[in-house]
Amino acid sequence: VPAPYFRKDFMVTGEIRQAILQITGLGFYELHVNGKNITKGYLAPYRSNPEDLVYFDSYDITDRLIPGKNIIAVLLGNGMQNALGAYDWDFDKAPWRSSPKLCFELNIEYANGDTETVVSDTTVKTAPSPILFDDLHYGEYYDARLETAGWDEPEFDDSAWQTALTAQTPNGEVRRCEAEPIVKREERRPVSVTPCDEGYVYDFGLNNAGLCRLHIKNSKAGQKIWLGYFEMLKDGKPFFDNIRFNRDGNIDHYQEDIYYCAGKETETYTPHFTYHGFRYVYVTGITAEQAVPELLT
Repeated sequence: VPAPYFRKDFMVTGEIRQAILQITGLGFYELHVNGKNITKGYLAPYRSNPEDLVYFDSYDITDRLIPGKNIIAVLLGNGMQNALGAYDWDFDKAPWRSSPKLCFELNIEYANGDTETVVSDTTVKTAPSPILFDDLHYGEYYDARLETAGWDEPEFDDSAWQTALTAQTPNGEVRRCEAEPIVKREERRPVSVTPCDEGYVYDFGLNNAGLCRLHIKNSKAGQKIWLGYFEMLKDGKPFFDNIRFNRDGNIDHYQEDIYYCAGKETETYTPHFTYHGFRYVYVTGITAEQAVPELLT
């Protein structure tokens, strides 16, 4: 299913002394408060067996709250909670596997001594996001035509959204995540762009773990851009077979991101809930004019 959006509104009725938000996503979350993404890093909070450990993160959002209506908004990915498996690891057979789940609690202390608690309950609203598919290892499929402008803003009208369902509570010990956040260390530009069959090979000159930011101009609505990540060339061609996954029985899948363009003059996209090991990216679905070094970073 598409990665879900979630929204929870609440009122701030006075001067705040402190507001602490605790949150976990099973699998991964992206946290927005009043229209601002404040997530600590990629793939938060951390991977765990939720029947053993459930990690959560804590955020001081005192300075991000405003008088009147406020919004906690979350984008939720599958992570290891709903991994689809691979030849070697059997992630899809994990006994705890389920649809992704979300839990948060906001504790507000007002200057006059009053307190208030805001929790993720059945008043939380939810809707599908533009992320059609996400897997930690396979990749992410994103349809920019389905973007919902302002979905994380207090003024957004969510009356057409559904209410969230209550999820089964995992059995694991709840523990604050003390792991260092996964953050961007550096940006690399391609050292070469080479035409190859129906697409182009982008060579970043170093085998590493990370993501690609797509920056495309003059696209057509619905234009499908396929990014295939790989580590080596064979006879001058992309070689994918050393990193492959099995999702649909006999069908092999590789490290891939798919982006469907909205048809804007300029569009920028970075995957949310995946990462890849690669030196090269094979790109199809672009024109010769779009195959510039600036397409991928």
